[in-house]
Amino acid sequence: MKFLTITKMNADPVLAARVGAGAAWSGVRDPQFWAAQNALRVYSLEGWADAYAASTVDPPGADETAITDQMIADAITLITQHDVHESPAS
Repeated sequence: MKFLTITKMNADPVLAARVGAGAAWSGVRDPQFWAAQNALRVYSLEGWADAYAASTVDPPGADETAITDQMIADAITLITQHDVHESPAS
């Protein structure tokens, strides 16, 4: 378990801004709100904590070789598709 690393990720404003930018790029409505609401889900995905912890950049959220834009885009797609399939029918 990597709760401490996930906690550090959650406090990284650059990483949060990158996730918000990715959500905007993906067409998510109110992307900054979405990013804030889903941050822990994103950061808990497989491989994220290890990539973040391995970075030598300060803050690690600014390291595009550790947490890549593709990782962000894939996480947004995964979570938004999961939420669509899980939401109750109107």
